[in-house]
Amino acid sequence: MTGLQALTEKEKETLRLLVDGHDAKSMARHLGLSVHTINERLRDARRKMSASSSREAARQLREIERQDPQFLADSGLGDGAAATGMGELRAPAGTRRMLRGFGWIAGGVFMSISLALFALSSLSGTTPTPASAPATLPTETLSAPASETAAVRSAR
Repeated sequence: MTGLQALTEKEKETLRLLVDGHDAKSMARHLGLSVHTINERLRDARRKMSASSSREAARQLREIERQDPQFLADSGLGDGAAATGMGELRAPAGTRRMLRGFGWIAGGVFMSISLALFALSSLSGTTPTPASAPATLPTETLSAPASETAAVRSAR
């Protein structure tokens, strides 16, 4: 098994971050791991790649991945645009912010219209008014004992 094939995906991820300019502390913060774990991954990757330094191992990995397109599948989700030649497909930061702002505005307009329609529909419903209430008591009230009838009358 060659050095590259012996690397785990986590070791490759750590080497990719190293070649992108991260140090052990920032990699640990980015991945939510301890600096000790990052240093262990780098040491194992150096040993497997037979490299004298972690940066050399990271450069070797980058060169091999650039040469051999089959290793593009090894990148994690969301890293596909970071592959060689794909950087120009990303939208500029200003465009992303503008689209995000448009989404908030469109959502706010949609919610306002929805609430207005709900309020109008609740106002147009028919509710019994005291004038249209029946003048006589229901038959259940008439058959109830006199004390309950008085209580019902006083409650109304």
